[in-house]
Amino acid sequence: MKKITKQNYLTEKRLGVILKQIFPNYQFIHDKQVPNSNIKNRPDYRNDALKLIIEFDGHRHYSISKTILNDNLKDYTYKKNGIHSNKNPIFCSNIKTNNLQFI
Repeated sequence: MKKITKQNYLTEKRLGVILKQIFPNYQFIHDKQVPNSNIKNRPDYRNDALKLIIEFDGHRHYSISKTILNDNLKDYTYKKNGIHSNKNPIFCSNIKTNNLQFI
C-alpha cells in the first residue's frame, strides 16, 4: 500500500503552485474580492483575463443549507458576469498534479 504523505494531497497553497505550472502565462489572484460583483466573498484563486474562479471547498459547502444557498447565489452572479467557477472539494484532495490539467 502506498504511504499517504502531505505531498500526495492538494492543499490551497499547493493549488497556487499547480496553477502557475498549468497556466504559466497567467497570474492568479489569491483570496481577494471579485471587482464589480457585489459579492463580499473572496475566492481562493481567480484570473480576470481567463474569467475563471477556482474554489477549494470544505465540507460545509456540501452539508450546510445556508452555505449551499450562498454558493449557488455566488455561482449565479459569477455566471451572469461571464465568469466560470470551478469548485474542488477538499475531501477529494488526494489527487495527482497531472489530474488537474483539465481545468
